[in-house]
Amino acid sequence: MKLRSLLFVLVASFIVGGTAPVYAEDVVPTRAEEVAVLQVKYAAMFDTQYARFLALKPKLFNDASSTSILKSAIIDFLEVRSMIEKNLVDPNTEVASTKAYASEEFGEFEVTLGKLEYAALKNKLITCVKGKKIKKIAALKPVCPKGYTKKK
Repeated sequence: MKLRSLLFVLVASFIVGGTAPVYAEDVVPTRAEEVAVLQVKYAAMFDTQYARFLALKPKLFNDASSTSILKSAIIDFLEVRSMIEKNLVDPNTEVASTKAYASEEFGEFEVTLGKLEYAALKNKLITCVKGKKIKKIAALKPVCPKGYTKKK
């Protein structure tokens, strides 16, 4: 009797423990759902980057090399953003490739922003005086123009 009940418990434990849980079929999201998720994710990230680019403009106004890099980066940023928006609207474009493109460009812009923000931190502002004329010079290594003296 004990052997029979032990056998029954053993068989029951194999049956209950050996069955795999049943899952529902994986639901593949529609293109519209994928586009909505992508827009929510990247819209805020790209808006933040754009605000950071615009915040750098006044900080780099006298540094010619950094200003030219900033201008070209902003132009590139706006082109990339419009390209991503067009690809998301176009039903023939793959969402996965647009997502990969957006991710790659976001990373590139982060690197550019980091370099420009570092240049803005290194950018020093000095005041130069010549009689009643006052000039403010901002650069990595600012120097007063000829005839001007540095105000302390």
